[in-house]
Amino acid sequence: MILLLIWSNFFNKPSSEPTLPSPGVVIVPKEIKINTDILKDPRLGELQPYEEIAPFTETDTEKIGRKNPFVSF
Repeated sequence: MILLLIWSNFFNKPSSEPTLPSPGVVIVPKEIKINTDILKDPRLGELQPYEEIAPFTETDTEKIGRKNPFVSF
């Protein structure tokens, strides 16, 4: 029984093998169409950029967390 499973899964070749095109056959890729109509939407002009976030200073980092996070409470 075990040998049958091993033989059928590893040594048995699949019946439907992928076929490669013959040499000299030109394969034409499908045409790609990009719809740019969404860029004409007037709501895009109303969008505002985010405010710039100031980087942390030394006084800010003193307020955050503990000096040694590995010390028990």
